[in-house]
Amino acid sequence: MYGLIEPVVSPKCLGAVEIWRAELEAPPSGLEPLMALLSERECAQAAAFRVAVARRRFIVRRAARRLVLARYVNRPASALKFLEDSMGKPKLDSCQDLDFNCSASGDLALIGVARGKKLGLDVERLRAVPDALGIAGRFFAKGEFEMLARAPAAQRSASFLRLWTCKEAWTKACGLGFSRPFDSFKIDCGPVPKLVRGEADESEAHAWQIQQFSPAPGFIGALAVEAPV
Repeated sequence: MYGLIEPVVSPKCLGAVEIWRAELEAPPSGLEPLMALLSERECAQAAAFRVAVARRRFIVRRAARRLVLARYVNRPASALKFLEDSMGKPKLDSCQDLDFNCSASGDLALIGVARGKKLGLDVERLRAVPDALGIAGRFFAKGEFEMLARAPAAQRSASFLRLWTCKEAWTKACGLGFSRPFDSFKIDCGPVPKLVRGEADESEAHAWQIQQFSPAPGFIGALAVEAPV
């Protein structure tokens, strides 16, 4: 299992954050050793999946999260216990100053870890998004929709996924997820992505750093973390 987890080489400006990558293919030893790391609740959640691929990915993803976090708290992966805040964001009960976030797409999962800083992470497999403009028109800020509308058709799907990962990473960092409307803030998805307008005031934009990276061929990732990093 340890062979399936490796650190992502992230940009130097992310010095306070470590990002780990896990391949979600079933390891040669099978799923039984990984199931032994999970809690009763996680095992029940895994059993609820009717599709074998989804069940396998869930088991490997949760086991990978435990194995990564165990490195930071020097405890057995199976002994870790998790709490959830009012919005459902998990925390370690034994080390609540350690913030972490996970995201998965296809057979790739990412686990981001930071101490004393909030962070959010998202990853997407690069693919065609036929209704990119329609989705942006319903859910994105006006300026973001206009930017996508101006993009060449051949680049629109990639531009949409870049923007989507940045927006989702930031809402996850805030601990709000989809409870915060995507059109209530705007991301400038230039060479260095940044939050340019928050729902409250402009000062919100300076409180966060957003960085995009390529965790594996064919994937795009985004990290949002409290500034300064």
